[in-house]
Amino acid sequence: MRAHPIEARVIQNEPFSGKHRMQGADFSNVLRGQSDALAPSCERGAEVTGSVESGSVIPDGAVVLGTISPENPTISNLLIRHPVYGKNCWNIIHSEQNRGKPYTRVQSGANVYLDPKTLEIRWNRQSGLPPPEPVHTTVKIDRPSRGTESGPVDDTDSISEKLVGAVKQYLGKPYEEINCFELLVEGLKDLGIRYRGIGGLAQRLVRMAAEKGLPENACLNGEGLIAASGSQVYFRSINGIRNSDAQARKVIQEMEPLLKNGYILSFSTPTRGHTGIVSRKDIDWTFINSGRMDHSMETDRASKGVGEESLHEEIRNWFRMAARRGEPLQITLGCLNEEKLALHDDHRLSAAETV
Repeated sequence: MRAHPIEARVIQNEPFSGKHRMQGADFSNVLRGQSDALAPSCERGAEVTGSVESGSVIPDGAVVLGTISPENPTISNLLIRHPVYGKNCWNIIHSEQNRGKPYTRVQSGANVYLDPKTLEIRWNRQSGLPPPEPVHTTVKIDRPSRGTESGPVDDTDSISEKLVGAVKQYLGKPYEEINCFELLVEGLKDLGIRYRGIGGLAQRLVRMAAEKGLPENACLNGEGLIAASGSQVYFRSINGIRNSDAQARKVIQEMEPLLKNGYILSFSTPTRGHTGIVSRKDIDWTFINSGRMDHSMETDRASKGVGEESLHEEIRNWFRMAARRGEPLQITLGCLNEEKLALHDDHRLSAAETV
């Protein structure tokens, strides 16, 4: 979990600099990159007046969130994708009216609803509500899609699965040969994505940093890759860690319903940063990365290089380290977007260069 020199710096500077640091703002409830103030229409249980698409409200006024399915196995999967309520997903789920509900017993096929006045979550097998009319939304937080005559086509999972396969071939490589960010880069290059040169992803990352007035290497990290070539699925910034294990456990509970093979997970403090790829080994979520293997899935012997660790233990490690150093911690989970990556497809760029 050690950061290499490029990553040992302020990452995603905004929450750790300027007025935020001066004012000591608490970012603990900031989700998926929204500002530290909740959106005015969603302020701590206030009624949300944002419009919803035709057919997405049933006669009693409840808003349709969708149906539990293998693609959306939890209520948080549905809620976080909603164009109006998604940005306050975790505030709603952990609110007084919802926190005690038996979410783990919601079965596939249940239709899920949200009361726009009370923000209470219900599902039809609990409340007797009728099934929802089909709702199609073009707002996708972690599922970039392309429209077709039959509806949106989601290929996020396929490119993410391919990334897992691409980086696994580097397992066992020493850290001196490939660090955590380089592991991501090599995986993408193996998938046909151009990193260096004209039209390469590195050029995009350097330009992103320049647009923010940051050093040119400021976006050469997992957060930068997510911003340039994917979508942010989950974000949390924690100030003042007092009980590292309990706070880590809360983040794990929030994040786990959103995890998928090949998602990119990044950790950052004002002085350190690290990134890697979410994977799965049997029933356990794992973290493929390059660094010190404190909790390797393969051996009890600590090593430094590319390996596969327990994801839960890696998250706990970062909470403990941030608490020990008295630093705030940012955690970002994101998925790749094939349409964004297509802009850096090496085959397409090479063909254009020969014309």
